[in-house]
Amino acid sequence: MVLASPSLQAEPGILLPRIDVIGTPENLENIAGSGDIVTGETLEKSRVFTTNEALRKVPGVHVRDEEGFGLRPNIGIRGLNPTRSTKVLLLEDGIPLTYAPYGDNASYYHPPVERFERIEVLKGAEQIKFGPQTIGGVINYITPSPPLEPGGSVTLAGGNRDYFNGRLQYGARNTLFDYSHKQGDGARDNTYSNLDDLNLKSVFDLTQSRL
Repeated sequence: MVLASPSLQAEPGILLPRIDVIGTPENLENIAGSGDIVTGETLEKSRVFTTNEALRKVPGVHVRDEEGFGLRPNIGIRGLNPTRSTKVLLLEDGIPLTYAPYGDNASYYHPPVERFERIEVLKGAEQIKFGPQTIGGVINYITPSPPLEPGGSVTLAGGNRDYFNGRLQYGARNTLFDYSHKQGDGARDNTYSNLDDLNLKSVFDLTQSRL
């Protein structure tokens, strides 16, 4: 008796088209229009309490405060209506912050300023390549990159009007964990704020064996 089995042959793999991801950082002098950067050094030295205070350092940017903690942004550029920042595209690391940037661009929440490493503001023709709703301009908040060596920090601050600000940050290799708790009474009655903000950032290198 002879038993025979069909030869096993590996199925041909599926070859996906090549995708090239190219980053082209530009100098402010070379962009079409105008641009400003609020650096991390400026944010640290000026001790800004909210992102609103940081953006007021940029010419042509109008910010209308609402509750004192900068959690509901009203940002306008070059005279446009600042209500809910509908005429400005808000980005974090190049990703839109609003829930429906192609539909309703209204912004109802804003991350705390402690989360950002620097702030980039673009006004003019350069802004059209970043997405929709850029008639007023583009504001891009840049968060820190994960550290090469494991490490972290804890920051605590307090004051009157039941103010408390606590932050925990820890990073290792390609991941950065950032948690903030901020609370306090506003300048007017019934404007108490209580914020818990969590951010997890991971960075990976795209290679032929890992996509």
